[in-house]
Amino acid sequence: MKIRAWIGLAILTGASCTWFGKEDTHVIPAQYRGPVIIRFNQPNGTHIERDWRGNVTYRIAADGKLSVKEEPPGKGRWMRFVATSEAGQQRAFPVDADGGQVDVFAETFGTNEIEGYKYIAYIVGDRRDQAFVKRATSELWAAVSPPFGLRPRPSM
Repeated sequence: MKIRAWIGLAILTGASCTWFGKEDTHVIPAQYRGPVIIRFNQPNGTHIERDWRGNVTYRIAADGKLSVKEEPPGKGRWMRFVATSEAGQQRAFPVDADGGQVDVFAETFGTNEIEGYKYIAYIVGDRRDQAFVKRATSELWAAVSPPFGLRPRPSM
């Protein structure tokens, strides 16, 4: 009986260790609608906010942008999105607002080879509003894509 208990404890401990440092929380102003862009490797950016387990919190500015100094924390991370009011109250997306449902969608990750940074980008808003989705998608890609026709210079 004791052996089974120790084996069970070892399995639980091992399983719980794999979840440490795997969550990225994106704190977004509740009133914000539009593309959100997080740029990494930015010399004038802020440091990534980490808790004692290695989980990361990104505090998105009122304009939907955040620049951080470090590299992205890695792959295989769970992304959690919360809307925060001016009073500091937080609610997980999707949230009911403005007579519709506001959600986070169109998540993308990539590298801007021309300017030399990695990014995470997504849209916050009502995905049923096609005019909004079209505008926000255009703004998102314009913000993270190199200008048309430009290619990275080959390394020598």
